[in-house]
Amino acid sequence: MKIFTGIVIFFYTLVFVAVGSLVISFALGYISPQTINELIQRIPTDLNIRMIIGMIGIGIIVISLAIMQLAFGSNKQEKSIAFDNPNGQVTVSLSAIEDFVRRLGKEFKEIQELKPVAKVKKDALTITCKTYLLQDLSIPEISQKIQDTVRNRVNKLLGNTEDVKVKIDVVKIIEKEKRGKKIEKEQEPNVPFQYKAEV
Repeated sequence: MKIFTGIVIFFYTLVFVAVGSLVISFALGYISPQTINELIQRIPTDLNIRMIIGMIGIGIIVISLAIMQLAFGSNKQEKSIAFDNPNGQVTVSLSAIEDFVRRLGKEFKEIQELKPVAKVKKDALTITCKTYLLQDLSIPEISQKIQDTVRNRVNKLLGNTEDVKVKIDVVKIIEKEKRGKKIEKEQEPNVPFQYKAEV
């Protein structure tokens, strides 16, 4: 899919570069109106020019449809997952799974924050966890712990009906002092207002 996307973007960029170059050439005087007029007059009589223009038009249409498919078709397929129960089909949105994993991240004292992104590819649920780790921790150990916990809990949530893959993306390593200050700030009681009586 990535190769196909790259090819589509390459040809679409090539078309725009060619059109832009023609416009610039016309503006600078390298291509005169007479030249364009002669070319237009030759189109009905020259079979080769007609074939080239027709192929360019077909290529632009095909590339445009492919881009629309990539932009809208894949996103439509990845909004939710579905599985069958004895009483009927069950659909779970990917945003619900992301919220579940995000709350699950609060159980880990070794991390400050967990930002999951869930996608469905080839009947497999992939959860990429953008993780903010504390300093002086073993990344392989905590990553394995997060992967095992998230995979087991999501499997339990969905009834072991999906192939769950968990990827860890360590975004930032945070100092312990900053983590402690944040926890203290979160634990401070919120006072809506204070009233001071006048003496």
